[in-house]
Amino acid sequence: MNSTLMRREALLTLSAGAALLLIGCSGNGSSDDKAAPKAVDIGPVPADLYERARKEGQLVIYASLSSDTTTSSFARAFNEAFPGITVKFVTGSASEVSARYESEAQANVSQADIVLAGIGPFFEAGYERNWFRPILSVAPHLKEAYPEDAFAIGENALVVFRVVTGFAYNTDLVTGENVPRSFADFARPFWKNRLVASDPTSSDTAFQVWNAIYKAYGPSVVAQINANIIPSSKKQLSFVPGAAKVGAGEAYGSLMQGEVTVQGLRKSGAPIAWVRPEVTTATTYILGISAKAPHPAAAQLFAYWAYSPAGQDALTPVNFSESALKGLPNGLLPPDEHIPPETRSHILSLLK
Repeated sequence: MNSTLMRREALLTLSAGAALLLIGCSGNGSSDDKAAPKAVDIGPVPADLYERARKEGQLVIYASLSSDTTTSSFARAFNEAFPGITVKFVTGSASEVSARYESEAQANVSQADIVLAGIGPFFEAGYERNWFRPILSVAPHLKEAYPEDAFAIGENALVVFRVVTGFAYNTDLVTGENVPRSFADFARPFWKNRLVASDPTSSDTAFQVWNAIYKAYGPSVVAQINANIIPSSKKQLSFVPGAAKVGAGEAYGSLMQGEVTVQGLRKSGAPIAWVRPEVTTATTYILGISAKAPHPAAAQLFAYWAYSPAGQDALTPVNFSESALKGLPNGLLPPDEHIPPETRSHILSLLK
């Protein structure tokens, strides 16, 4: 074994030991101890995990991430911690990624080690069919490290980060009292035929935003906002075209936007700003670890790293997301995984 690898093995062993001590001491003793945030490191990493992952040499991640900059940054950050493992991302929309994985799983020819995507029916079905390993079977120590609100689908899955859905407006065209601070502000007459929004049936994220507005402000606000949307934009299938229209001045505001898209346009000089509303929702991403991963050690190692504080610090700034280690922030509504059919039908009827 070369000296570089020996040093890394030593660091892993020390890190694992520190993690066991920190986790073992958290949440016990005085009330002050219980109030303190729990400490966690990348361990307890199995002693030979990195060596096994390095021998596999590759990690394949199916991801519903639209930015090559984001995926390359994720891969680079992981390789800075664990060199010698080639990280390959296969990206697409959530529906494209899930359809590809499902097709392969049903044919028993899984190519992905990990699926990185938003929680939804695909993952619920995947865990029921044993396509994915329960996260605590991959990294048991995470039970002690993460708050309860970070676990999903029973305790099969764990939030890796949350991408908050906000909105955008053109800073040249919208000023003063017309600057929106909440989704409800888009119900004002000022926004008539000046607002763009994604088709609520185009993605789970789009519908979850409308569901959050419905729960926070009521059906009349949903109807009023809908009346202000430019009719031709109502069949828009993703958030990105809306941001481009706002940056170009073709619309005054875009009802649904991720910060990463808006900041990219700002860097290019577009007069656009992103706002995190007082009440909103987020795309809640998890790591689905394939039960039949072609590179199981690499998949497990990536999970240890991604959920560690060091991994969270590397991942969340890249796509302007929020770490689940910190708990669910005030005003951020978790996605409603089981919206009653009558509620869904009512919201869609308000958006015709």
